Amino acid sequence: MVKIILVSSLISVVVTIIVMLFIFKIFAGLITNVISETEKKILAVIDNKISKDKF
Repeated sequence: MVKIILVSSLISVVVTIIVMLFIFKIFAGLITNVISETEKKILAVIDNKISKDKF
């Protein structure tokens, strides 16, 4: 009886960790996408300024 409780609690802990890691991966991916998009916009603005200064 005790073994069953231990195994079920262990499984629930493992599942919780996997779910948290999955959610963290999704959030990390979203944050990375946002940062890269922002970087592209900033670089585009800088490029526009440089090309305007040149001409």
